[in-house]
This record gives sequence, structure tokens and C-alpha cells, in this order.
Amino acid sequence: MSKRTTFTTEDDDYLTLEREAERRGVPVAHMIREAVAEYVVRVRAENRPRFGVAHGPGNLSQLSVDDEDAPAREHSPWSERDA
Repeated sequence: MSKRTTFTTEDDDYLTLEREAERRGVPVAHMIREAVAEYVVRVRAENRPRFGVAHGPGNLSQLSVDDEDAPAREHSPWSERDA
């Protein structure tokens, strides 16, 4: 589904779009859709969820399950150094 919209732009920018559209033999609207699509791809790539690798004692998950009311960091061997 396409969405129709209106926007304003600088005259020089629009002239560049017009010239490029003419050179390619496509409508200016095609150039704008292409530019938006490229921008969206970049934004989605930059904002995708990232997962890291954690380092710590192997039993930290089990400790948090055994004692749900206590933060896991209380059981961490680094808690005394980090405090």
C-alpha cells in the first residue's frame, strides 16, 4: 500500500532531483520513493536489536531462579570490587 504525502524542499535540491529524473527517464516521484526507501533501509539497519555476549559465573541464572527476590548482582563475584 502506498501513502500519498506532501513535503517541501529547497529549490536547488528539487532541481537536482528533476535533472536526475530526466536523465534516467523516470518521474521525480520515483526518485523520491527511491531515496526514501534507501533511507529506511539504513534506519532499520541502525536500529535493529543487537544481542551481546555476557560474561560471568556459569551459575548466575540458576542463582536468580533460586532467589527471585534478590538481584543477581548480589551473587556476583565482582560485586565487592564494583561497589
